[in-house]
Amino acid sequence: MALVQYIQAKLSFYHTDKKEKISEKKEETSDTPEFALDPKIMQNMMLYFFPLMIGVTAYFFPLGVALYWFIGTLFVIGQQAYVNRKK
Repeated sequence: MALVQYIQAKLSFYHTDKKEKISEKKEETSDTPEFALDPKIMQNMMLYFFPLMIGVTAYFFPLGVALYWFIGTLFVIGQQAYVNRKK
């Protein structure tokens, strides 16, 4: 379950990573306040922590819930792969 969630997160951040590399070259200074959360940190949490949390949670929930999440995530992976190819 955690692996499928990781793949889905990696696909959803595919184009964000490319845009971020371009914007890092353009912007050297940032006017964001100090208390603002860094988007890169948030993205890393979504990429690594969230799949792990879902995997542990799915282990303790009944099998039907984990199966529902798994099948739903497979459909999301298919949709995201389709959208990434279109871009």
